[in-house]
Amino acid sequence: MSPFLNVFHRVPGRPLYDKRPVALLRYQRLDCAGTVACVVAIAASLFVALTVTPAMSYMLLTGRAHSAERDPPLTRVLKRGYLPVLPAFVARPWQCLAARVLAFAVTGAAATRLGQEFLPNFQETDFLMHFVEKPGTSVKAMNRVTTAASKEPRALEDEKGQKLVRNFGSHIGRAEVADEPVGPNFTELWISTPEDADYEQTVKKIADVVYTYPGLHHDLLTYLRERIKEVLTGASGSVVVRLYGPDTAVLREGEGRGGRDEGRAGVTNLKVEPRVLVAQINVQLRPEDLRKFGLTPGHVRRASTVLLKGQKVDEVFDGQKKFDVVVWGASNLRSGLGAVQELPIDVQNGTQVRLKDVADVRIVSAPNEVRRENTSRRLDVTCNVSGRDLGSVAREVEEKVKQIPFEREYHPEFLGEYQARQESTRKLYARSALALAGIVLLLFVDFGAWRPTLLVALTIPFALVGGVFAVTIALATGLALLPLAITGNKPGQEIEYPLAVVILDGLVTSTLLNLSLLPPLYFLVGRPVSAIDCQ
Repeated sequence: MSPFLNVFHRVPGRPLYDKRPVALLRYQRLDCAGTVACVVAIAASLFVALTVTPAMSYMLLTGRAHSAERDPPLTRVLKRGYLPVLPAFVARPWQCLAARVLAFAVTGAAATRLGQEFLPNFQETDFLMHFVEKPGTSVKAMNRVTTAASKEPRALEDEKGQKLVRNFGSHIGRAEVADEPVGPNFTELWISTPEDADYEQTVKKIADVVYTYPGLHHDLLTYLRERIKEVLTGASGSVVVRLYGPDTAVLREGEGRGGRDEGRAGVTNLKVEPRVLVAQINVQLRPEDLRKFGLTPGHVRRASTVLLKGQKVDEVFDGQKKFDVVVWGASNLRSGLGAVQELPIDVQNGTQVRLKDVADVRIVSAPNEVRRENTSRRLDVTCNVSGRDLGSVAREVEEKVKQIPFEREYHPEFLGEYQARQESTRKLYARSALALAGIVLLLFVDFGAWRPTLLVALTIPFALVGGVFAVTIALATGLALLPLAITGNKPGQEIEYPLAVVILDGLVTSTLLNLSLLPPLYFLVGRPVSAIDCQ
């Protein structure tokens, strides 16, 4: 509630309430812990205000209840500067109203030009790097690349001679039953840096080393940011364009177009999901020959699967260890195309036939991986953002993709951090509207009339003027750094910093606008009175 309203709201016979409804806007699970902490803090403060505060007031303020109120020294100084200029504002209500409209118009125009980000750059000391080679690269080759790549970061030092890499680890590929199964051409590296090292310089030196390996798709992300990207889309890019269609070859036609955007301002680590044609043995059963030998397609598939891939039949436990018992054909049965063609298939009369007697066995070219989603094949084109805000880059990418004519049954879908931010923003606006409606209803219950209720409600956007103004000038940023300068700009303050910018300037501008623009508006819409005691 504004300082001016606190003056004329002291109505005899009615208590003075300080209603400050707070909207806890929980629009992602990321805010769950903060919401719980905020609710507990408000409940505890309310309990103290209703129990401890009255008791302490009774004990410490005995004999002072009827004494004349006396303003603190700072308040008296502020009043001496404010009261002489107040009549100038009151005498010009229409000019003040025009100034308010102009301030809102400038704020709206400035808000449309602000950069948009989903998450701040968390200054974590744990990083994840990915090296992705061409599909089909062996474990031995990736191990050689990973070993060479680990030596240079571990040798980095700062000006004081301190090692910039505290820990280094990696793993190559993932098993089929892992949480993220990948091929041997995929390497994930973990890097931990000292907490007392210069963060920006450390990241720059490590990135300069990582990006010197040609022919590889690589990135350098903090652990938390990489995990959040994986949860949002299953991809590690900030901007993801997912293409759907029935034919993988047609989807791959966009790879050349995407490569031309690599040099676009703000676009980094542009990557199309690596897929190549690899040699595969294709077994095409012949129904006529199957009937000739009294075989079924299922029987042939099961027999060939056991001989070539193996089948689990039991488990053996040795203490805490568990071992699978697998029935598998001898290694010479799968040594080549000729050996596969000669696979023995049991027939019901006790004889055996060769696989090539009932099927066409040949080597064909096929994609190394086919990904599907929503019953359709898909292909991801991803990129990260550097040097520009996420919103402007994502909008440019969307406009670029929408200009591409897609054939029937093919369509793009835009995913990533920008879409997550848009969804969160829509939820935020909807719940903010509900919170604003609740505030207005509570004000109406307090005032008992719509005219003062709407007048007070019009002061709520005053803070928005300062919040938008805060992120557009350097002076506000400097003021917001004051509380951070005491403890230093350490990791963990990435969310506090922008919050301090908006809140600090929102408080300043809302106070100034309430003191200057609200009194004239009150005299325009309020009922005439004989005198107003501003003392």
